[in-house]
Amino acid sequence: MDQSGAGRRLPDEQGKKNPKKKNYGVLFIEVSGLLPMCGHGTIGVATVLVETGMVPVSEPVTTVRLDTPAGLVSVDVKVEDGAARSVTLTNVPAFSAGLDLKTEVPGFGTVTYDLAYGGNFYAFVELDSIGLPFDRARKEDLLAFGLSLMDAINAGPDRPVHPEDPHQGGVKHVYLAAPGSDGRRSRHAMAIHPGWFDRSPCGTGTSARMAQLHARGLLGPDQDFVNESFIGDRVHRPDRGRDHGRGPPGDRAHGHRPGLDHRHGPVLPRPDRPLPGGIPAVSSTEVRTTDYHTAGEPFRIVDLAAAGLPPLPGDTVAERRATLLGPGGDGTAPRPGPLDGLRRLLVREPRGHAGMYGGFVVPPDDDGAHLGVLFWHKDGYSTACGHGTMALGAWAVDSGRVAVPEDGRDVEVRIDVPSGRVAATVHRAGGRTTGVTFRNVPARVTGRAVPVATSLGTVEVDLAHAGACYASVPASAFGLRVDRADLPGLVAAGREIRVALAGHPATRHPGRPLLSGVYGVILYEDLPDTPAGPRQRNVTVFADGQIDRSPCGSGTSARLALLADEGRLKEDDTLTHESVVGTVFTGRLAPGGAGPEGLVTTVTGSAHRTGEHLFTLDPYDALGSGFAL
Repeated sequence: MDQSGAGRRLPDEQGKKNPKKKNYGVLFIEVSGLLPMCGHGTIGVATVLVETGMVPVSEPVTTVRLDTPAGLVSVDVKVEDGAARSVTLTNVPAFSAGLDLKTEVPGFGTVTYDLAYGGNFYAFVELDSIGLPFDRARKEDLLAFGLSLMDAINAGPDRPVHPEDPHQGGVKHVYLAAPGSDGRRSRHAMAIHPGWFDRSPCGTGTSARMAQLHARGLLGPDQDFVNESFIGDRVHRPDRGRDHGRGPPGDRAHGHRPGLDHRHGPVLPRPDRPLPGGIPAVSSTEVRTTDYHTAGEPFRIVDLAAAGLPPLPGDTVAERRATLLGPGGDGTAPRPGPLDGLRRLLVREPRGHAGMYGGFVVPPDDDGAHLGVLFWHKDGYSTACGHGTMALGAWAVDSGRVAVPEDGRDVEVRIDVPSGRVAATVHRAGGRTTGVTFRNVPARVTGRAVPVATSLGTVEVDLAHAGACYASVPASAFGLRVDRADLPGLVAAGREIRVALAGHPATRHPGRPLLSGVYGVILYEDLPDTPAGPRQRNVTVFADGQIDRSPCGSGTSARLALLADEGRLKEDDTLTHESVVGTVFTGRLAPGGAGPEGLVTTVTGSAHRTGEHLFTLDPYDALGSGFAL
């Protein structure tokens, strides 16, 4: 797509020879490429330009003018004491591009939809009409429908094209309106190509929604409109457009030409309220992290001592984890507390995401280890994390916390985790880390062919403890492949198995209750063996439906124990273990590692630093510590 040159001007400038000077141009980047326009991005850019002084500030209102690929837009920033308090966006002209259009969508039959433009093209569907609920628990179904509708529209005769810019065409956004939405207030889920939801109420989508509602006679030029996102965030948007235009694209008299001035009210108003409860005062509401990924799975590292936090009560890492869980809490439902507030801040959006993982660095149990760690994820705290152990080993050496020997080769980093003492051997060459080998606590098989009733029938699962309890089942038992396209089904299967096995005797760890209960469900498929040994691909669904992007370090230990028990893996063999994203761990039985507590295993992979972050929490941020979606 040719994104050069904006071309059009604001409504009050059309026909003028010397429009006011723009401040900056902006290109909007998303996962599949560039967008012509992005409302929330425009608001964010304007706020940054004002608060950093890149645009001269005048109070009470500073106007920022930005050139976008869709046209010139204007942002009025209300300023108090040098900070943005609210933002008003005058968007490019919006118009209706078609009402009561129809297309065939697999699984839904004939679907009726509207089209409108607000900087991008949007399709609008009332959820009542397709029988799907407005429910975050059904987000995978909503997203799948939205993507299918996009495909149908873009392959059909009603694919929209902008009448003045042929480079702008096709639908990449579907507005799924909740029941009860009307011309004054609308709740929605915004499905976006190639497969995600807009967390905000969507700036350009709101412009398009107002154009659509006006074309239907449900919204007048001087009426207010409130738009609410899938996560409950709301924006108040007074509609002061002169005419939305009811004609289709290409109808120059009634379609695009009439100017539409959408003024968007506060996106995140700054109420007068204190810092959200449960967040410790870390360096004036700032917390520094170092982020790694191990075979694609993120790991966010927070050194609690460096952050200036008081030590957690407990003599061991396991006891400190119990302190974090609190009375009556468990690994996926900890009790509220100051440090758990910090976890939520770092793992939830907009600073994290549903697949985020990390750890608090704490003192070790004794001088035999270099450090201790409390592993955390979206839902709480785990007892083991192989990929996190690898990342911590690399971090400890890369940062100089553990010295590199004179020969510059392997460095062993000993780490105390809630399930025991583990080691990360950091491999070095040419002055850099080239890989990490994780030596886990002993792994043991605790159940074979355990029947589990699911919505797709009864399946048989195997159970093994490897720092945490893992249930293993072939993906084919559910008619699935370990493939990105089957992830929704794999997640659903993993959740069902975990719930069904709650309290099962085979999930209990002998002598260590904190390790009891299924933590992860490994759905795997066999691949052709390599000369070194077995080869498998897996996806591990852990906690409350999280997907491990890596092959899962502790889960690989569990697979090694099961394969050894089957006679498929001997001491000199290597398991090649692949993830759903194509990354690889290799696993082996440690020489002479068999003992009364199980098999000692080693897992090798790579860990890389992705960045260092200084996260802040604005005490007036209405989202507080964030949200999970």
